[in-house]
Amino acid sequence: MEQVTFVGPVVPPEVKALGKILSKAEEKQAAAAVKEIVAVCLDCLENKPVPEGKLSSLASDAFPEDVVHKVYSGFHTLLRCALRLPVDAVKQEAMVNDLTALRIPPTVIPLLTKPLYGSRRRELDASAELSRTRLPSLQAVKWRVDVSISTSTLKRALKPCVLMQVTLTDGKIHTFEVPVDQFHELRYNVAFLLKVGGECSREKERRTERER
Repeated sequence: MEQVTFVGPVVPPEVKALGKILSKAEEKQAAAAVKEIVAVCLDCLENKPVPEGKLSSLASDAFPEDVVHKVYSGFHTLLRCALRLPVDAVKQEAMVNDLTALRIPPTVIPLLTKPLYGSRRRELDASAELSRTRLPSLQAVKWRVDVSISTSTLKRALKPCVLMQVTLTDGKIHTFEVPVDQFHELRYNVAFLLKVGGECSREKERRTERER
């Protein structure tokens, strides 16, 4: 059974290709190119300007231009996957083991772990947060119970209905009706998710205490 790493159960093809390509990284010229490629990846992830043709300039007989671009793609995906997780979610030792399982050479692993666990991590996280695509989130919820006294077919209906109004972070306000049974289902599901979230949080705290 294959080890599930921080990139997820399905390893992206560009990451799979890295192991074979980086076997040439032991050569001096190729090793220097790999170091520069990682530096370009980090600059891109921090939204820093990269000179045009920078990657092409790293090509050599040992590392043709198409290989340089494949390595860049693999490193970029690896770093993005790592930055999706909080820095304390994966310990550095576990990260090294995962990278080894992904067939990243030992000489290359420090080039990836140093920025992920060093002083540069804060800048990487800040840039990732700014460039992240996101949908508006829930800012406020109001609700009240309305009772329909009559309808077009019934003179006396007395049917309760929950009128909800939600305000999103983009300023939009949506108002809609929810049948009472669905409102109770919503309350139950929210309470269940809060309970599960609390249990996960407590389990993480207990696991951290055991590892100390």
